[in-house]
Amino acid sequence: MSLDLLDAPLRLTWDIHRPGRFLPASDLLLIADRLRAAGVFFVLLDGRPLAHETCAELVVHLAGGCQTSLVVSPEEEYWGRLGSGWPLRELFLDITEFADRPESSIENAVAALRALGYAPSLLLRPSTRNLQRLPALAELCRRLGVARLKLPNAWIAKKEHDPARLDLPGPEDVEALRRLVGEDGMAVRRDLDIEVHDLFIWEILFSGGNQGRSEYGGCQAANSLGHVDSLGNLFPCSSWPLVLGSLLTTALEDLWQSPLRHGVRAAISRLPAACGDCRDLPLCLGGCRGLAETFKMKSEGRDLMCRGRR
Repeated sequence: MSLDLLDAPLRLTWDIHRPGRFLPASDLLLIADRLRAAGVFFVLLDGRPLAHETCAELVVHLAGGCQTSLVVSPEEEYWGRLGSGWPLRELFLDITEFADRPESSIENAVAALRALGYAPSLLLRPSTRNLQRLPALAELCRRLGVARLKLPNAWIAKKEHDPARLDLPGPEDVEALRRLVGEDGMAVRRDLDIEVHDLFIWEILFSGGNQGRSEYGGCQAANSLGHVDSLGNLFPCSSWPLVLGSLLTTALEDLWQSPLRHGVRAAISRLPAACGDCRDLPLCLGGCRGLAETFKMKSEGRDLMCRGRR
């Protein structure tokens, strides 16, 4: 049974290369075949996929059944492997370290990607260092003619105890952004298609209603979201470092029907006690449960960006 007959269209992020931790071409293509056979709808090759010498072949292979997107960094040493005409749904330029780079490096990267025939979008993983630069980044997008900006969920490789070690934003960072933006989130979003994963950032930029998020069904880990690491292990999402199994040995459909995956969904259905009686619970539904699970001692079961009940 393919996954399109199960829950929701599945979006997978896939980190195909980590230094010293990557698979040979044959294993990558095996996993790609399993993703296609399962009916996976979207695949985002995240991290530094161009560092893997099989990236081009993998993109073509995936595109035979999946809508495939690719992430590159502004100072990518493997840009020479990126050719024109790759069958990509979208190409993202990762500017997470935007606060630490001269704007010229981003401008040059956008120009280089356009010269190859791509219309790059920008990708920013929110952190304590870059979140307050969001309005300036939006202005840079407009100046460069970049139409889309994606703020995905955090990427957690293993269990941690202190979110500060990963530079993850907390309630104080969200409040600082709220003061900076004020009541005019539209001014930041002007002429931009902004995709925001986290509710607490989203509601600052989309103030004045639930437009664009009214259909939100809560944490989508192990439902419409999943993540594959550089060794072929499947996770509920990139923010939840729980191995559901290996795609080298097991079909995705079987892992998706496993007790472990169903256990994740059951855990998500049990809303955190710390969220009880919150006026925004019908919209938030507990927020990011992967981060809350990973940082239990810090979160009390709530989304890491949540200060408390409202």
